[in-house]
Amino acid sequence: MGLISSIRKRLWIVTVLMAMALLGFILMDMNSGNSGALFKNSNNMGTVAGKSLDYTEFQRKEGIMYQNSSVDFYGRKEYLWEQFVEEAILEKESQSNGLGVSESEMNELQFGNNLSPVVERNFRDPNTGQVNRDQLSQFKTNMDNGQLPAQAVDFWKIQEQEIKKERLYSKFNALVSKSLYQPDFMITKNLTDGNSKMELAYSIIPYTEIKDEDAPITDADIQNYLKLNPAKFTNKEESRDFVYAMINIIPTSEDTLNLKTQMEEKKLNFSNATNDSAYIVGQLGTWDQKLYKKSELSPENAEMLFAAPKGSIVGPYYENGDIRIAKILDRKMIPDSVKSRHILYQVKTQQEAVQGKRLLDSLQNVLESGKGNFADLAKQFSQDPGSSPQGGDLGYTSPNRMVKEFNDLIFYKAVKGKYYIIGTQFGFHLVEVTDQKYINKDEGIQLGVISETIQPGDEISDRLMNEAQEIIQTHRDIESFKKAINESGKYKLEVEPQMNKSAFKITRFGEGASSTVREIAKWLYNPATELGDVSPEVYSLQDDVKKYTNRYVIGAYEKKNPKGTPSLEYVKKQAGDEILSDIKFNKIKLGIGAMPNELTGTYGTYTAKIDSAKDASVLAGYIGTFPNEQVVLAEVMKKDVGQFVGPLKGKNGVYFVKIVNKIPPKNLDPASFKRFYQHPAKGTAMGYMMEALKDKEKIKDNRAKFF
Repeated sequence: MGLISSIRKRLWIVTVLMAMALLGFILMDMNSGNSGALFKNSNNMGTVAGKSLDYTEFQRKEGIMYQNSSVDFYGRKEYLWEQFVEEAILEKESQSNGLGVSESEMNELQFGNNLSPVVERNFRDPNTGQVNRDQLSQFKTNMDNGQLPAQAVDFWKIQEQEIKKERLYSKFNALVSKSLYQPDFMITKNLTDGNSKMELAYSIIPYTEIKDEDAPITDADIQNYLKLNPAKFTNKEESRDFVYAMINIIPTSEDTLNLKTQMEEKKLNFSNATNDSAYIVGQLGTWDQKLYKKSELSPENAEMLFAAPKGSIVGPYYENGDIRIAKILDRKMIPDSVKSRHILYQVKTQQEAVQGKRLLDSLQNVLESGKGNFADLAKQFSQDPGSSPQGGDLGYTSPNRMVKEFNDLIFYKAVKGKYYIIGTQFGFHLVEVTDQKYINKDEGIQLGVISETIQPGDEISDRLMNEAQEIIQTHRDIESFKKAINESGKYKLEVEPQMNKSAFKITRFGEGASSTVREIAKWLYNPATELGDVSPEVYSLQDDVKKYTNRYVIGAYEKKNPKGTPSLEYVKKQAGDEILSDIKFNKIKLGIGAMPNELTGTYGTYTAKIDSAKDASVLAGYIGTFPNEQVVLAEVMKKDVGQFVGPLKGKNGVYFVKIVNKIPPKNLDPASFKRFYQHPAKGTAMGYMMEALKDKEKIKDNRAKFF
């Protein structure tokens, strides 16, 4: 009894210990990313329309869709995210509007006569351009029998999601577009106005009369533009401006000289090589059957290459930032057109490749022994439905009209009357050239080229890296940083406005810079980064084609743009040309002074010849030779014959116009027109609708936490 009494007195301790243990389990659960209903899931990439995306599922889907793919790492993630967003929105809106995809409909879309565009894309035979029904049927059979590999099952599940999304999108698009209506009187008016013609007399003062540097765009100009166009630009989320300097790493003369010395050594080795093709391949060079005309080579090197005899090695010489050596492997006249015939054996499997090659070898032996007729054999054996009935005859063709392997054979290698077997994307071909026409008598040379890019050496790269590090270590705040860059005069300050936390592209950095841009975005949105900070990193950029480091970037966090308010720099970048036109229009108006009331050819300080434009219409948009002037023409169309109007702000300049004549359309049939008429917004309505729905759903995007 005393023991029980003692336990009761200490029950609060047990309760506390149990609560602490429970809390511990919850914290462990939360840290492991499986927090359930009590805490937000740390593995949640985002939420749209009540649907959450788990990062593990996202990775799994990406792995299935892009296995062994070279598609841009961040670009494909962006695509998958957009797919998820649209799928979630479509599911929610479809439920609200009574739309869906039934089981029988899904079966028809996957295997029936009305295949989904998704299936058509995934099961299209690259050789025929048609859906490979045999492959699709085999896929279904294996799936029904439970014999599909696990990876194929995963692929099919993802494809089903795409099919459903595409179908819902199509139905929702039909619902939106078919709800658009235009009354008969508006259709008739649009038909009449669009087909009415005008004869005009006009003058134009082009915007080029004012130099861009004489019309600088100020912050006030941008703010005024925003005031007049409040709905045109808005931040859907917070963004940040990154100001930076790009340091180009340019090879020195010593770098060029060193590479030239190396190429001289390769030239010597090339001349001593016993096998040209093996040496070229070993040096990562290029060669094929192609014969180059002089017009196809760079003018600075064409004469030198064509003057060299067959078998000689030319170079080292410079071309497109490379140093090259080239051996003249062959030279001969290139026919202007070639007549040929072939027997095609289509190949889709390894077994068919073996069978096809064996068959064509046999047919070649028959032809070379004189025991067979090409046309008869082609009619019997060729699998080309277009040429087989004609005995395989392909007629005459000019260069580069056939696939490369076929083109190179018949124009650069084949001897008339001989037989050749080649492989292309369509299968194996037994080919004979039956005629060649030489009209221009162009000579061509076959080249074996070894090329090395002139790259910056370690000395210049290290020196510029040290210089970049010195700048960012010495100037730790943005004002000091910008002052240092401006005063040095060596580099130019640029701004990348409106960077969001998931950004992976900066246009000036190039296509291959997505990883670097992600590093910058992560630094900008790091909680430890403060407005005005200079990044402690020197970022490296590569040449898009040749993949060597050719630029360094240093920068700072310049501005925070709250949701809803765009940065002036961003607006300038997007609408700079339009703002510049506004400035120039106002400057020209100021120079005109008193507004004229007739065409005179002299407008204040400007002179502009009086010209005429016939058959001008709002639909065409041309005033004389000046395009895209629909707005000006729409304004002119409102006026009566004989009236003068101006100045009018156009795309190309400031207009003064007199309406000489209006020619109404003849024999219009509004009833017939209405039968095939499409509302102007039908093609774009769904795009705007989807963007509006995205805004409505207030998407929660956590991608930046994961990549």
